[in-house]
Amino acid sequence: MPSSAVALRSDKPLTPAMVSAIWELASALDAARIPSEVDNSVWLEVPSRLLRGEDGRSDNVWLRECLTRLTGVQLSGEWRGDPWGAVLLAEWKITQGGSMVRALIPPA
Repeated sequence: MPSSAVALRSDKPLTPAMVSAIWELASALDAARIPSEVDNSVWLEVPSRLLRGEDGRSDNVWLRECLTRLTGVQLSGEWRGDPWGAVLLAEWKITQGGSMVRALIPPA
């Protein structure tokens, strides 16, 4: 699907940290060889240090804020003339003492 057919909508602006986290989640999807079209949501496990960035706080305070905001980001577009919509991130959990993030990525 061409990127021009997809729009990101959010009631809050995307911060550089949010954009970075989106790229890291996309990279994790690629690394896991998840196809672009799946029937069900996918749980990803990503080290929190990757989502925080090099200068991110190790206590994950800002990462939690970033992930919370990402659950409010919506995707929308059109496929063969039919409109569709989805959220970018359905659910997240910080596990293993703060070292891992489990993120539920919706199928769209």
